[in-house]
Amino acid sequence: ALQRLRAEDKLRSVLGERFIDVYSAIKDLEHQEFMTVISPWEREHLLLHV
Repeated sequence: ALQRLRAEDKLRSVLGERFIDVYSAIKDLEHQEFMTVISPWEREHLLLHV
């Protein structure tokens, strides 16, 4: 979705280059942080199969 947002020229012209760049950078960082977290469900269910 972020790749599509970055590539959308019409939206860039409405919201502005800086907004799209900053917003997508923040969302990229949030996603990277999310991917480093192991949820309680994952600990309970997936670690049983290791």
